[in-house]
Amino acid sequence: MANVLMLKVGGGPPFQITPPLGALTLAAVARAHGHDCRFADLRLTRPEKAVPRLVEEFSPHVVGISAMYSEAGAVERAAALVKKASGGKARVVVGGPYPTTAPERSLSHPGVDLAVVGEAERTFPLVLDLLENPSPGNPDDIPGVAFRHGNDVRLNPGPKPLEDLDSLPYPAWDLADFQRYRRAPRVAMLRPRRYAVIMTSRGCPYKCIFCHKTMGTRFRPMSPARVADEMEHVVGRFGVEEFEVWDDVFNLDEQRAAAVCDLILERGLKVKLAFPANLRADRMTVPLMEKMRAAGLYFMGVSFETGSPRWQKKIDKHFDVDRAWETVETAGKLGITTLGFFILGFPGETAEEMEQTIDLACRSSLNFATFYTLRPFPKTPLWRMCQQAGYRLRPEQSMYVSTAHNLSAVEDRRYARIVRSAYRRFYAAAPRRIFLSGAFRDVCLSTALKEFLLRQTPLR
Repeated sequence: MANVLMLKVGGGPPFQITPPLGALTLAAVARAHGHDCRFADLRLTRPEKAVPRLVEEFSPHVVGISAMYSEAGAVERAAALVKKASGGKARVVVGGPYPTTAPERSLSHPGVDLAVVGEAERTFPLVLDLLENPSPGNPDDIPGVAFRHGNDVRLNPGPKPLEDLDSLPYPAWDLADFQRYRRAPRVAMLRPRRYAVIMTSRGCPYKCIFCHKTMGTRFRPMSPARVADEMEHVVGRFGVEEFEVWDDVFNLDEQRAAAVCDLILERGLKVKLAFPANLRADRMTVPLMEKMRAAGLYFMGVSFETGSPRWQKKIDKHFDVDRAWETVETAGKLGITTLGFFILGFPGETAEEMEQTIDLACRSSLNFATFYTLRPFPKTPLWRMCQQAGYRLRPEQSMYVSTAHNLSAVEDRRYARIVRSAYRRFYAAAPRRIFLSGAFRDVCLSTALKEFLLRQTPLR
């Protein structure tokens, strides 16, 4: 059996580090097939020291690197460190949203041997069987694998999406350092706690033009019992106090969402639940919100995206702004902290349309708001829309890269002023939104301040 080292690389938002569910799940899959596995999160350490030490101590046959699109440079650096430390013996496989979106680019890094595209729970064991031998065989028969063939890159057709999510092993949480994640800055400015991440379903049927849809368009849920079992296991063994739920749309099936909450209550799991950006606010009902609140919900992100009627239609989200507004109002009454997400700078968007978005945010009862500069993601309808409109885009100008690009109808300086005014107008009501509401108890205010200052320079 192979020695398998799983790595998570960095390169994303500077104030957001979440335990990597994908890498830890694949570590559990590798173990289930008899392989010895270790894990390191290179966002929490210095890669140039950690990687050589791990390679020397563990002598991995295969190193799996999990990466987002923005982490392409980190993948290249980590792969080079692995190859150097192992004398070229360790085989490097990259997986996650990065190779799924850009398999050819992921294989442009000399240190990467193979790329796994899409859901890898069934593919990864086949890759390990292939690569653990000194003379690897032919990857042609492994679904969802990209590899070099001469000067070309070949991509095998991927496997069908996994249907039975209940069959997945629990992530290998024993390999994660909960204390270090507790100290690291969290997504959505959340307060430090001993927490774990959980994904209870995959897939989203909506057709937002800016989404890369790495989990597909069909909703595939775990059963409520499987969700509760995993939560109970993680709470009992690792003492976590909170779960971040990272579904695409947790509440797509209201009856299932309510059943999950019922089981949390029946089993006496005293946990907090945070949904940083994983609910459709326009599908929430008051009974479901009350049940989720009783089960531990204290924080939810609401993705309004835009206040412009024209752009609400063009982004193809089919979002009911009025109903989402009511959800935010209900959340405030129930003591649930809310963070609104807004996008400025759609292709050709006017200053007046951006002001409509800012007005929507400022009139709402949201506790916090973030105004993102649009970053078209490669291979999305939005990317194609921009290309057809004559915008010159490069793959590195993606949603997950810190380098922004003003696509609006206003020049850069005016656009920067609009973004700054959005934050200043919204947070002029900070005493009411954050302090009188009690929302300050749910976030790390120092991280919130850093995020606020970071967003004052939208183009960088």
